[in-house]
Amino acid sequence: MPKGKVKKSIIYSGLIGTGGYFFAKLISLFYVIPLSSILDSATYTNFYGTAYNIYSYFLNIFSAGFPFAIATLVAKYSAKEDAKTILIIKRISILFLSLTGFVGMLVMCALSGPIAHLVAASSDPAIIQIMQIVLCILGVAIFFVPVLSAYRGFVQGEKEIEEYAFSQTFEQIFRVGFLLSASCLCVYALGMERKWALYASVSSTVIAAIAGLIQIIRFDRKSNKRLQKEAAIQKTHAIPTKKLFREFILLAIPYFVVPFLAIAIKSTIRSYCHWV
Repeated sequence: MPKGKVKKSIIYSGLIGTGGYFFAKLISLFYVIPLSSILDSATYTNFYGTAYNIYSYFLNIFSAGFPFAIATLVAKYSAKEDAKTILIIKRISILFLSLTGFVGMLVMCALSGPIAHLVAASSDPAIIQIMQIVLCILGVAIFFVPVLSAYRGFVQGEKEIEEYAFSQTFEQIFRVGFLLSASCLCVYALGMERKWALYASVSSTVIAAIAGLIQIIRFDRKSNKRLQKEAAIQKTHAIPTKKLFREFILLAIPYFVVPFLAIAIKSTIRSYCHWV
């Protein structure tokens, strides 16, 4: 490909990817005020925000860096036209992130009780139980979201940037749509307690991740057929699985460390500001 076209391709891909990311985040802003009105409780609103902060920490631990490593490996072997190796990378990444996601789900659900006691700021068992249930629901998302990230990393490595951006936007639209409609249904149509609107709102992350998986897997079938055909006529051997897995882990380490450094820096700044 000529250099001019390569530059245009890189710029176009960057614009599409960045645009999709910001559009997805913009969509997320629209539900904040309606959700606060539906919950009609400062405690529940605080639970929602606190639970998502905890969820973000767990998600960083059990998936951070790996989608970028997948994208890097896929791009590397796509340039080498090594379809056999790309298919192995795909299997490794999906299995690995399914495993880490499953472990993350178990850990978060197991720690939901102690964490709820710490953050609920109440001695009322009923209030603590609500927070614990919210954390357990988000714990389920810890399983599905890393798997979705694995597929997105593969799509990104294949330079399918439009699909990558669409996947992010689709997930957010689905999440916000389910969040508001399910919460409204619980409170205004069925006359249920507001806590059920809280449960519905956090469940939207799980539902949206499943919907996102279904959507991206349908897209992935086309790519998989193409790779299978290329692999069938490929004369060279694939890179050994152990070597690929080692490369995968080594690539993920820098991305994996960064979130922990960010958390440590934030904690240090907060401690310093509190001390001052």
